[in-house]
Amino acid sequence: MGDCVLLFDDPIWKVNATDRYDQLAKTLEELKQQKTELMQKPSKLYVDPISVIESVIEGSYIFTVEACAGKHPIGVDDVMISSDTEVISLIPKKHKDSIIPLGVCKVMHINIKAKDPNSINIFVPHDSPRAQMKQGIPVHDVVCKEGLELIKKTRDGSAACVSEYAASKLVERGWGEFL
Repeated sequence: MGDCVLLFDDPIWKVNATDRYDQLAKTLEELKQQKTELMQKPSKLYVDPISVIESVIEGSYIFTVEACAGKHPIGVDDVMISSDTEVISLIPKKHKDSIIPLGVCKVMHINIKAKDPNSINIFVPHDSPRAQMKQGIPVHDVVCKEGLELIKKTRDGSAACVSEYAASKLVERGWGEFL
């Protein structure tokens, strides 16, 4: 039954040739292979930089990225692009194309200001503060998940995302400081 579901929307389903069953079997194998390849892709969003081209506006660059979804549709409205000059969202708020469907990749272009084009970087705020800093995001530019506060740890200067209540207690105790 599962095989029929895979074939149901395919035009091959309506073929009435004498070798119909052979064609259906061949198409089914191709569809199963595509499904297998799709399931091997990451389940999370991954964004790869493609190019950085200097814009006609001085100090501005066109940053091109490819964003891909694996096993599940992914929202890209939280993906951030940072440079030594600014941090901006990959997708403007309320943009209708902010969902990448299952197994699909999209190429996107964004204008970003930078003094040094090599400083342009991609990060997803759902990454931990440590992961963001490993990507080269400065401590003061780390983005926390909604509802969490960014503080800087006193002992090593790294970022931490904690609740508002925990932040005030940790700062009070000298463990961290507000940014």
